[in-house]
Amino acid sequence: MKMHLFIRAACMLVLAIGGTSHAQNFSNAEMPNPPATGTPWVAPEVSPEWARAAKELFDQGMADPRGCEYRQIKVITGNVWSLEPQTIQTHGWVLPVLAGGKPTQRFAVCWNGLVYPLVEIGEACSLQEDGDRLLEK
Repeated sequence: MKMHLFIRAACMLVLAIGGTSHAQNFSNAEMPNPPATGTPWVAPEVSPEWARAAKELFDQGMADPRGCEYRQIKVITGNVWSLEPQTIQTHGWVLPVLAGGKPTQRFAVCWNGLVYPLVEIGEACSLQEDGDRLLEK
């Protein structure tokens, strides 16, 4: 629960720094939880060190992308050098629409484990291909 509040606060900070028209439509009450929040996580067959680290991150409240679509997205983020907002294109896990209504703002979990407000949702991407590219580096 505390991490969810932290994520909301971080999102508000990013939007406050950004000051864009997208930020003006953001309401703290609209930010959904990722669908797998609080669901037990079972590690795949990986090294015990990796499994412990991942479990600890999820136990501490890192946004859990399970159950979200992996897509090309555009998000607003701050720039530490210029203090100006910037829109970046990346791949991430798009949270589903809130039950019972139309959202005024959509969100996604990015690779850094944070939830960002979306500017744009693009086509579906291959998590396998992105993972393979990361491992090659």
